[in-house]
Amino acid sequence: MDQPFTVRSYLAHMAAVRRVPEDAIGTWAERLSFRHLLDVRLPELSKGSAQKVGLAQALMDDPGLLILDEPFAGLDAATRDALPGLVAGLAAGGATVVISDHQRCIESLPGIDRVQVAGGTVTRLDAGEEADAPKLTVLEIVVPEADADTVETKLRADGYTVRRPDR
Repeated sequence: MDQPFTVRSYLAHMAAVRRVPEDAIGTWAERLSFRHLLDVRLPELSKGSAQKVGLAQALMDDPGLLILDEPFAGLDAATRDALPGLVAGLAAGGATVVISDHQRCIESLPGIDRVQVAGGTVTRLDAGEEADAPKLTVLEIVVPEADADTVETKLRADGYTVRRPDR
């Protein structure tokens, strides 16, 4: 709690570490509605304001993998309503986004895969089919680069979901 940083200096430091242009701070402060807090010291922030700053530092470098644990907790209604769209935009751009969301703020978004992880088993949860949902396993394969497009095309044709980290 004895952080010497203001919101601005903390985010500037995080931007420098990630080699993100410093103007990303203003962009995310605007998108998450906390521009008025940029000169406030971190310990003086409310839980919701601190959550916004944490989201900004996580989102500012357009991550390829984003893991959010209860990101809606403590947020004001406007930010809680805006966050699913921001996350959906990242996912549409190819990012893998994993969210623990007990408040069920993202359930209504189209294209969201809901899963339950219990006892080492991943179960896909489709609306109304939670009890009979198929078990899924993530399988990593390694193929020669020259064969990658062909293998991907075949897997997709067979109905599998394929995620390539280089795309």
